[in-house]
Amino acid sequence: MNDYRWRILIIEDNRDDLALLNSILHKQNYWLAVAFNAREALSILHEYSIDLILMDISLPGIDGIELCRQLKADPVYTEIPTLFLSASVDQAIIDEALEAGGLDYVTKPFDHRELLARIESQINILESKRELEQVNRDLASMVKERTRELNEKNQALEKTLQQRTFLLQEVYHRVNNNLQFIQSLVAIDIPKSGNPEIAGFIKKFNSRIRTMAQIQGLLLHSKTLNSIDMTVFLSRMFLAERKDRNIDRDDCSFELPDTPMMLEINQAFPFGIALTEIFRHFIAQVTPGKKGEIFHISVTHEQSEKGITLRIRFDGAFRKQKTTLPSETDLLIITSLIEEQLEGKYATNEKECLDIHISFPYCKLEMFHPIPAD
Repeated sequence: MNDYRWRILIIEDNRDDLALLNSILHKQNYWLAVAFNAREALSILHEYSIDLILMDISLPGIDGIELCRQLKADPVYTEIPTLFLSASVDQAIIDEALEAGGLDYVTKPFDHRELLARIESQINILESKRELEQVNRDLASMVKERTRELNEKNQALEKTLQQRTFLLQEVYHRVNNNLQFIQSLVAIDIPKSGNPEIAGFIKKFNSRIRTMAQIQGLLLHSKTLNSIDMTVFLSRMFLAERKDRNIDRDDCSFELPDTPMMLEINQAFPFGIALTEIFRHFIAQVTPGKKGEIFHISVTHEQSEKGITLRIRFDGAFRKQKTTLPSETDLLIITSLIEEQLEGKYATNEKECLDIHISFPYCKLEMFHPIPAD
């Protein structure tokens, strides 16, 4: 039975027409089942899987049109294509048959070539439909398998990211603890006499240590794990330096750009330390609580594929007093960090107010891609 092309159910009570149909269709290697009325047809449909129905309109008991309505109303049989056979050429009957769910209408007596063409047309449609269904099943299976693979990879990536995040947290805490330990050791060595030069050195030293700790902390919370938003660093660093000097925010204001300034970690450390040196020096010149004197610092930056340019403007009360530039030693540290480690330039302009310009090549950030776990 598996050698037959398709299974066709013929519902016909006229034996002569039935014999003719049997003769025509057997030559085409179709598997045929025969029913003389609606009851026998339903019994065959219940027992066998049928691909196509050829149905006479005039049947004893339930006619073909009513039987077609019942089959189309049943989800089990609604997809089986039905061709009506009838000697009637009444257009009203033809329309009713098609409205009941018939896909085609063949008049008797049959022209066997026309009949085969109508049947082949429906078979081709059915074959294309089943091929499409198989393609959809194959695609659904492929999507399911691909989704499973992606889920497994995502789980592996998530596990790897968690491991790296944990490792980064451990490194951060260890580095931070070591930096705090160094600060404590240095504090112990401060002479009880309170030598101002040594105390000033200790403050600078502790400020640099804090800068490194802040950069480590920003790296810990960075989404890419290889870049730091230096705008956030500038804000935190300024607030920390102002707090160290007991300077109220009304005495010294600070303005930052709204856009982030992302730096690769190897650039962030020398850049952050250099900025700390600059800010610490100038904030030290602010006199807390002096009425009528408001010191203002504004920062702007431009970032492109070629490089970064940062402008720090010291305005307000900085203009009223003679602003003292960093000492030779401090300036050497600043320029060394900018020019040697960042391969950039450091320049000052004192025409209207003090402007500091820092420029250096931009390091294109590569997005962090965790390596899948083995």
